Amino acid sequence: MRKDVLRTLKLTTGAIVVLSYMALSTAQEYGPGIVLLPILALALMPVGEWLDGRGPTYRRVTTIVTACYAVSLPFFFVLELLDAVTVLVIYIQLYTLLHMKTEKNYNHIALMSFFLLLAASVMSPTPFIGVVFLLYVIATVWHMIALEMFAAARNSGDDSSDILGVDGTVIDERPKRSFELRLVAWIVALCAVMIGLTALFFVSAPRLEA
Repeated sequence: MRKDVLRTLKLTTGAIVVLSYMALSTAQEYGPGIVLLPILALALMPVGEWLDGRGPTYRRVTTIVTACYAVSLPFFFVLELLDAVTVLVIYIQLYTLLHMKTEKNYNHIALMSFFLLLAASVMSPTPFIGVVFLLYVIATVWHMIALEMFAAARNSGDDSSDILGVDGTVIDERPKRSFELRLVAWIVALCAVMIGLTALFFVSAPRLEA
């Protein structure tokens, strides 16, 4: 696995997670304090992944925590339905962040982020949510491309090492970076297209309260 792919994947995952909570923070129902939650979870993510890889104890403990949370779920439904679902989505996302992740887990995190963005959009957000949407579109494009490269590397068994001959000389030196200038240019162009399509859809879509 190339380090730049994994690094980009983790950075873009953190970006879409934080941006989804920033969207929630624009709603009167939550406020700026909610952003501290993903920042803390992302800071603890390396620790959680390390503990998860050390043995079954950590996963057993978090499973017990999940069971306790599941038992308490009926109490959350005294809230508004949207708030109760939002709390559930937040827990699923934080749980996934604090464990080792496969391609499927990264998809779950992105999906939970999108749900939070949708939840914020139907509350009472300030106009700043428009800026969050713009940044979210850009971060999502990078995240999806990094995730595809991550999955391709895992499936091909890429260990990012050079292939050596019997005498120890390099016979197949692999490129040092996955994100070459040409690929970055294509991603930037794709971001521009996505922003344009998003703006076009926003302007042309009918305004329905539901």
